[in-house]
Amino acid sequence: MSAAAAPLRPRTEAPAFVPEAADADENVPPPPASASHLGVLDASMTNELLLICGAIGSTDPRSGAFVPVPDCVNWLQDLQRAIRRDDDARRPVTLALHGLRVVPCRLLPLLHSLRDDRPVCTTLVKIFVMLTRPLGGAAAATGRACVDVAAMGRE
Repeated sequence: MSAAAAPLRPRTEAPAFVPEAADADENVPPPPASASHLGVLDASMTNELLLICGAIGSTDPRSGAFVPVPDCVNWLQDLQRAIRRDDDARRPVTLALHGLRVVPCRLLPLLHSLRDDRPVCTTLVKIFVMLTRPLGGAAAATGRACVDVAAMGRE
């Protein structure tokens, strides 16, 4: 690391769906605490996202490789449907997926593991395209809003 490069901030908490610490990529800095946007979703959608993200696969603690579940393409299609249903004005699902670090911790390792599986790769590319749509004004303001994550756990 060069002297000019800024050091990575230490992670303060792991996303709720990550049971293993090996899922955290140390090269990807965590989003700021204000970027955790689970508070803008209703409880059922939050539970659905956490279920989908947890069911895609996990990291093998011995080898460190990402191990997808056999029917991960079905779970990815569920994620695709959830993103498609996202409110275009505020984009709470997209912002929640960013706060949960789904792309660097789940989707990119899955793409790397199943790079020869055409249906999985096609579905992942569709998800990546949907996640990279530009944010509107209201969604950008929501993305900068501070959400008290500690208070959400007490509800």
